[in-house]
Amino acid sequence: MRMFGNELSYNMYGANNGVEEDTMQADVLKIIDKLAKNKMQDFSITKNTMFIDSSYTIPTVIGLPLRLTVNGSTTVALNVDGTVDIKDPKSGVLIEGNFEPRL
Repeated sequence: MRMFGNELSYNMYGANNGVEEDTMQADVLKIIDKLAKNKMQDFSITKNTMFIDSSYTIPTVIGLPLRLTVNGSTTVALNVDGTVDIKDPKSGVLIEGNFEPRL
């Protein structure tokens, strides 16, 4: 998002970054197939955010401008993997996995 020529916010979600919807539907079918066969699943999400992009120009006595610029961004990533055992739902469901947030 830009306001008065300055970037205020920039968001990007890595789950479907540049991926067609048909490809995402095929991935969902693969995940369901792996769950049915009790295979290892992994999923990752990455979010990049630019929280400030600003500049300020100050005139000086000698006639040259003094320009101050501030840029700031952050990246947060989440990796999840594991298995789900649903062979006999009446006796119970076993869920094993890892949850790894990164900054």
